[in-house]
Amino acid sequence: MKTSMLLQLLFSLLFIGLGCYQLIASRRYFRQVKLHGNAETSPFAAMGVWTSFVMEIIFIIVGIVAGFGLAIN
Repeated sequence: MKTSMLLQLLFSLLFIGLGCYQLIASRRYFRQVKLHGNAETSPFAAMGVWTSFVMEIIFIIVGIVAGFGLAIN
């Protein structure tokens, strides 16, 4: 196995893992805000959950693209 292929696979797994972790963390935070949110909750909490969701999608897509070698050279 070439070194470049090994690095490509490593980055692919890393980004897919980060995307999955981001999914779990954002769901946990959303549930906490939903259950325990009150007037003292930051008004930017919804934006944080949305940004986390967008980053999770980006990480997973980058991981898939890196895994299949579809990146533009």
